[in-house]
Amino acid sequence: MLQHLLTQSETTHSIYFQYGISLAPFILLGLSQTLDFLFKRRIHVITRIILIVLLGVMYVSSYKKHWPALRQRAKLEDNAFKDYQWQLIKKIPADEPVTATFSFMSELSNRRYLYAFYKVYDPIYANPPNSFRTPDLVSTALIDFNNAWLLAQYSYTPLDVSQRIRHFYEEGSWGLVDAIGDTVLLSKGERQKLIQKTPFIKTENGKHKEVAIESKISLISFQVRQNNVKVNSILPMEFVWRSLDQVKDTYEVAFCFLKDGKIIHSTRHEIGYKIYPTFSWDKDEKIIERYHLYVPPLPEGSYILKAIFVNKSADPQGFVPVDPENKDNILSINLLKFELK
Repeated sequence: MLQHLLTQSETTHSIYFQYGISLAPFILLGLSQTLDFLFKRRIHVITRIILIVLLGVMYVSSYKKHWPALRQRAKLEDNAFKDYQWQLIKKIPADEPVTATFSFMSELSNRRYLYAFYKVYDPIYANPPNSFRTPDLVSTALIDFNNAWLLAQYSYTPLDVSQRIRHFYEEGSWGLVDAIGDTVLLSKGERQKLIQKTPFIKTENGKHKEVAIESKISLISFQVRQNNVKVNSILPMEFVWRSLDQVKDTYEVAFCFLKDGKIIHSTRHEIGYKIYPTFSWDKDEKIIERYHLYVPPLPEGSYILKAIFVNKSADPQGFVPVDPENKDNILSINLLKFELK
């Protein structure tokens, strides 16, 4: 019980922790037996009170630390967002060999060939004797780039993790089947790519009105494919980026739904996913990126969808709130205006 309460591992506190459900009864049993021990043994009443208070303080302080993650799970998009993720799972044939992040392992476990995407990016499996290579028979990948395990490893060694994921992506010639936010369903042989990187051709200069971001990268163009925006729907987007110089920083875009100038909901996305993150871009490269933005159950009214660009290297934990009126923003652009009825 103490190990569970005192751990500072984000993955242990994730609802997707593989053994969370099976451990829960034993944690409760441990708590029950501990309290039973304290009340039945001949322990001085002051000592008993101190022990109980210490247990309570450890419990509260641990979950206070993890409150941001708990609050994130309870945000307004949660239920419908999970329904869309479930639809991605149902698109995979029952006998299809799959590699997936831990978020989906339990739902996909009733099949013969299932491989943890964890082994693709974790350094433990990079070299002998534990080296791992995804079998060629695997033709489908379901990846949540915001999975707690992936984020934890990425925070320690972002360069190594991105290189391994990029090698997996390029070697398998993966194409995009469908996506919602940073959860993507990939398949070998699909023509449409989730993200592509090619040399920037000098003759393209002047064809588009580029928008520079800190003189390091620029947004050449963007396209939002929408007919009639509705709540609990998906907005497919395509962004074309250009690296103006050797990039060292990590950039994010915050997609903000504004009503009467106030942010009602926002979603942050790391440009390039973790396949081609901006810190891996060389000078004069063109990156075509596709992203499927989820429209949560927003109140009725007129909205502006704004993209606010953030230098994540200056705010690594993402604690600085996104403010559309902040003059220190790197850049913000309006992507779309729409009405919800």
